[in-house]
Amino acid sequence: MAGLSVKGLTLKCTPNQYLVAPAGYAASDPHDQPPRFDKPAGEVAAAWKRFVSTQPRTTLVAEREGGLKQHHTQTSFLFRFVDDIYSEFIPLEDNQSTVAIYSASRVGYGDLGANAKRIKSWLAGLKSAL
Repeated sequence: MAGLSVKGLTLKCTPNQYLVAPAGYAASDPHDQPPRFDKPAGEVAAAWKRFVSTQPRTTLVAEREGGLKQHHTQTSFLFRFVDDIYSEFIPLEDNQSTVAIYSASRVGYGDLGANAKRIKSWLAGLKSAL
């Protein structure tokens, strides 16, 4: 995640990206608000890492801060385009947590909603995994 953090992120002027983050976490307004988890951030981050590892053509590129910040890539099946997915797990009070996730295509202008679909699907998978 060298050089990119979801915290303070400014979105590009293209539709091939999707941001889920708490209000005020990123410089740009997010596309959607994240869920709140009744578990500590480290536990949620570990569950995310396990779940994402089961997704096709997905690779963990880097992690920092004990896994609270993760960078994954996912490669499209047909054209082999690579998308970057950055996630940050945010501790809250009372052993609760939330997450900020940014998914973006490396090439092209549009993505036919692929980044939004991925993040919504992965968050649903994470909830089931917890």
